[in-house]
Amino acid sequence: MTEIRGNSGNMKAYRVWDSEAVEGYSTVVFAENASKAKRMAMRTDTCEDAEYINIRARRFPEMDDKYRGAWEIDWYNDDDRRALVEAWMVVLRNELGMRRLCGTGHMQ
Repeated sequence: MTEIRGNSGNMKAYRVWDSEAVEGYSTVVFAENASKAKRMAMRTDTCEDAEYINIRARRFPEMDDKYRGAWEIDWYNDDDRRALVEAWMVVLRNELGMRRLCGTGHMQ
């Protein structure tokens, strides 16, 4: 994994995935915008065989502070994995809360 040179203050986390892949895998990359995140995604195992048009990039602000110079999150780093789990819990909790607010939740 190579490091990105430039202003680290502009780097944002994006969850990226191949919308045509049946596996449903995704990863987190750091880039200045969604278009650059999609280009970075093409260098990952998750999206290496994907066509650019099929790659999706969604902001993942809960992971912004995990940028340490590498363009992709390090899945083998315990701190990064723990941060991913914690960030996903926040996202899921927020999504469930919104469904309850909108009356579409299935939880009691």
